Amino acid sequence: MAVHILKDTRLIASLKILSLCFPFMAAGTCIRGYFYGIQESTVPAVNQVLEQCARMSIIYIFAGLFIPKGLSYTLALTIIGIVFEEAFSLAYIAFAYRFKNNKNPIKKAPNISNIKAFGILISTSAPLTLNRVTGSLLSYFENILIPQKLVLYGLSQTEAISSFGQVTGMTMPLIYFPSAFLISLSISLVPAISEDFALNNIKKINYTVSKTLLFAAITGIGAACVFTVFAKELGLVIFKQDLSGQLILFSFMCPFLYIQLVLSGILNGLGYKLFLLKNSLIASFINIACVYLLVPIYGISGFIFGWFLSLVIICSLEIEKIHKNINLKINLIKWFILPSISASGTAILMNSFIKDIIFNMFNSAISLVVCLIITFIIYMFFITSTDCVSYEDISSLIFRNKLRLNQTD
Repeated sequence: MAVHILKDTRLIASLKILSLCFPFMAAGTCIRGYFYGIQESTVPAVNQVLEQCARMSIIYIFAGLFIPKGLSYTLALTIIGIVFEEAFSLAYIAFAYRFKNNKNPIKKAPNISNIKAFGILISTSAPLTLNRVTGSLLSYFENILIPQKLVLYGLSQTEAISSFGQVTGMTMPLIYFPSAFLISLSISLVPAISEDFALNNIKKINYTVSKTLLFAAITGIGAACVFTVFAKELGLVIFKQDLSGQLILFSFMCPFLYIQLVLSGILNGLGYKLFLLKNSLIASFINIACVYLLVPIYGISGFIFGWFLSLVIICSLEIEKIHKNINLKINLIKWFILPSISASGTAILMNSFIKDIIFNMFNSAISLVVCLIITFIIYMFFITSTDCVSYEDISSLIFRNKLRLNQTD
């Protein structure tokens, strides 16, 4: 099947079309980087929403024409949607850049030569590129290895691919969904912390980092609560499958996963790109070792354990690195104990009677949405009542350009 698809001339032609979007992607990424660099995240955020809308509009308009003609036409439509998305994205971001420069023209000439600027750019981007390339290669190797080891565990080849596909295509997207805001926060942290680090404003960096990690911990522990309480319902409503076993196991790594996302942004801002590369390699080797040794014995649980172990180790190394460089004050009570107590109280209330009452009143989809809203309200009530975080703290992270250094924390 796969060989037939790869030999399909229509698919080969669509892949050639896909190559046309590479210049759009490169140029658009550079301009988005400019807006992140000047700490103006509104334009990239709107850009990401618009490009998704553009792709989905093309697919929706032409779906009836392409999809009935077979798989290769469906893939071609997807690729055409991607090309249109990237072209539209570049047009918007380039217009925003031109408007920005016209509104606030740069009058001061650069004080470094082009060659020196190019050298700085290469020295900064090379470790990031190497990190991404090696991470992709090791992840590719891991994805090939897991189904093979699941066969040794006792599954058939079809069952092994299906089990791994269930994890990567259903469970992991659910686990990553609450981290969407943290990913944006991580990206925006890089220029903010870099600026403060260049100005030697260690107190402000310490404050920003501690509040960011607090917010990541609260989000991760809250997500763990949701995935534990509604493990079965989430799988049945969204994918029509019971994913409770996998979701409960994955929920334990949510706090570490979300904290690691912001830690990478913090360390990038502090300039420790080679340190992040080393940590990425350590994590990949731990994952591969666990896949090789544990998956044949414990199945997909061995893969989950390896990922959890790598996250714990990497988070520990990165927090220690930050602590040594900016004298970060680690507040375990606020970061972990109070959010865990709040999440436990929320889970007890939801499981005791609220969830059953709601699910007896509405259909499954509406009941799940209502329960998630109630869970969020209860969890935030506990979080604010225990003085773990205030609404001013949340506002300061969302509108960091208005952040005021609070030395009383």
